[in-house]
Amino acid sequence: MVPAAPEPPAIIENWDPETPAPRGYRMDDTINGRMLGVGIGLLGTGWFLSIIVGGIGAASEEDDPNDAADGVTAEDWSVLYLPVVGPLVAIDTLDARTSGVGVLIADAVIQIGGAAGIVGGLVDRKYRLVRTDYGSLSVTPVIGPNGSGFVAQGRF
Repeated sequence: MVPAAPEPPAIIENWDPETPAPRGYRMDDTINGRMLGVGIGLLGTGWFLSIIVGGIGAASEEDDPNDAADGVTAEDWSVLYLPVVGPLVAIDTLDARTSGVGVLIADAVIQIGGAAGIVGGLVDRKYRLVRTDYGSLSVTPVIGPNGSGFVAQGRF
């Protein structure tokens, strides 16, 4: 008895997208979800902290409108509501000193890293082949001198 030929794999990973899919397969592409998730987390965290600090800073300037000694107004804090570039612009609008500049640059680096992770996660695509041909099956009714029934034939 001759052994049956081995079945082709259900999924073939790391397929070259320039090569057409063979018969019985379809090409499937996915984004890099892990990188995308890390990017969203970094950008979201940095931006959320900027919004909180911007809101607190603007509220403190509005509470004491006579405090014009530092030259910073409530509107100067509003640039922190902008993602990625907000902390860098705030260095100038808030007349930040050394420690404040360090914190704003660190926040900008976190947000830029998050934005880069989002773009990288969307651009880094992985291609694979997914099997669509899983064989065939035919069922035929049979009537004979010894009875009736069904005959099933197929390839799995």
